[in-house]
Amino acid sequence: MQYRGIAVRAEGDCVRVTAVDRGPGIADIEQAMMPGYSTASEKAQSLGFGAGMGLVNMQRCADRLWISSEVYRGTRVEMRFCPRPAEKKEE
Repeated sequence: MQYRGIAVRAEGDCVRVTAVDRGPGIADIEQAMMPGYSTASEKAQSLGFGAGMGLVNMQRCADRLWISSEVYRGTRVEMRFCPRPAEKKEE
């Protein structure tokens, strides 16, 4: 991972959000994407953290999600959001 932080950039009609950290990394991204999967301690979960839905919800909300990670080096998450035309309300 070359840098850490959050960046936002326009891509045509879409927006890409990139978040990079130098944390412990994700050993198994496929497993981390499973609803309910968490590495948080029982104490952290009892306080409402580590519900195991963060990445899952990010995937549901984004039009596209990319995750790359290296254990002991960090993680890079990129999400693309593209606006959709508003639905017309019936009168």
